[in-house]
Formats: sequence, C-alpha cells, structure tokens
Amino acid sequence: MRKAVFSLGLIMVVIISVFIIIRLPMTQREVLDGQRANDLNHIQWQIINYWQGKGQLPTKLSDLENSISDFKVPLDPESGKEYGYNITGPLNFELCAEFKDSSPEKLAGVPETNVQSTFFSEVELANSNWSHSADRACFPRIIDPELYQPNDNGKVRPQ
Repeated sequence: MRKAVFSLGLIMVVIISVFIIIRLPMTQREVLDGQRANDLNHIQWQIINYWQGKGQLPTKLSDLENSISDFKVPLDPESGKEYGYNITGPLNFELCAEFKDSSPEKLAGVPETNVQSTFFSEVELANSNWSHSADRACFPRIIDPELYQPNDNGKVRPQ
C-alpha cells in the first residue's frame, strides 16, 4: 500500500513538474511581448513630444534620443534590434515589432477601430490598442494637431 501511495505521489510530482516546465517558456515569451508593447508605447509618446517640439516627425528613431531627458530608444528585449518605424504621411507613422505570441484578450486595449481614419485622443493614446498576432505587427498612428499642438505654432526650430 505504501508503494502505491509513493508511486501515485511520484506520478503527481512528475505531472506537475512537466506542466511547470512547459509553462515557463510561454511565460517568458509573454513577458518579452509585454515589454515590446510597453516599448512601443514609450516610443509613440516620444514621437508625439518630438513632433510638438519641432513641428515634424523624426526621420528615424535615433532622432528621439536626448541627453537632457536621458531618453534612449529601447531595443527589442530579445534580439537587441531596433523596432520598426515608418513615416506614412505628414502626421502619420507606424511602429512595428516582432511578437512571439498573440496578445491575450485582456491586453488588447480599446476595441478595434479603423486607425487609418481615426485621430487619437489623449485617453485613446494612453490605452492604445497594441493587440497583435504572433508575427511582425505594425501599428499605424495619426497625430491630431488640434490635440497636440506644436510649440511655436508649428515652426521648425533650428537644430
């Protein structure tokens, strides 16, 4: 009887261990994907701040780096590569990242909208939809100049 109880206990320990071992890589991927979405959100706000200060979008992400504010553009936490950034219009840009897993529903943020024709309010930007699949995902953004007015009435400052 003791052998049966011991065997049953051993089997339970093995089963639980297998579930823990299988779950650890998934948890790590979720953490990395969460960091990617967080990085994109920070970059997005830096782009808006840049646009407000200079009246134009940065030509590349490294233009956002600033020794006074100590902002350094984050890199992908796994590959160390830069995130994607493309200017798609005078007030339009997109940020891109490679995600390992699809985003969980609870992190999806605001409901899906037609972002091509939507200006983002401050609340919407704070809760931006970073919902993604397990692949390269790009997030189009449009700056609303009425909400985010450039300093000096939009004049480009000398650099």
